[in-house]
Amino acid sequence: MKRLLFAILAICTLTSAKPKVEMVENPADYVSTLVGTLSEHSFSTGNTYPATALPWGMNFWTPVTGKMGDGWAYRYDAHQIRGFKQTCRP
Repeated sequence: MKRLLFAILAICTLTSAKPKVEMVENPADYVSTLVGTLSEHSFSTGNTYPATALPWGMNFWTPVTGKMGDGWAYRYDAHQIRGFKQTCRP
C-alpha cells in the first residue's frame, strides 16, 4: 500500500512540475561582449578582449587600452584607446 501511494505521489509530482518556457524576442539583448574584460593582476575575470571578426576568422582587430608590455591589451575601465592591433586566433 505504501509503494502504491508513493508511486501515485511521485507521478503527480513529476507531471505537475512542468517548466514554463517563454520565447525570447531578441536573444542578442542578453549577450554582453564585455564579460571577462575587467581583469587585474591580483584577480582574473577571464582575460578576454572584445574582438571584431567574421565567424571562424583567423585574425581579429581589438582595441588596445594598456601600455605595451604590461600584459593587458584591453581594460574595460580605461578612459582612452591607445590604438588597435591585429591578433591571431590561437
